[in-house]
Amino acid sequence: MREMRVIFKGYVQGVCFRANTRSLALKYGLKGWVANLVDGNVEMLAQGEKETLDFFLIDLKKIFSTNIRETKVSWQNPMRVYEDFFIKA
Repeated sequence: MREMRVIFKGYVQGVCFRANTRSLALKYGLKGWVANLVDGNVEMLAQGEKETLDFFLIDLKKIFSTNIRETKVSWQNPMRVYEDFFIKA
């Protein structure tokens, strides 16, 4: 299992980004979370198999192609395993 942490920059708040991210993550069977940041960006942590995470990110970028200006992706081994994919308040 791998863990992908992503910062999405652009017009990503107020456009159902977190809800759609959660829905797609659950479709892919991923675990983790997504949260709005105070600077207007969105942060996501997703856990799963590397190939699945890659396809998930590609699909998410397709859905929000006009909203996402930049993505910063970092990979790591999970320090904690999540049970679900949720929206952080």
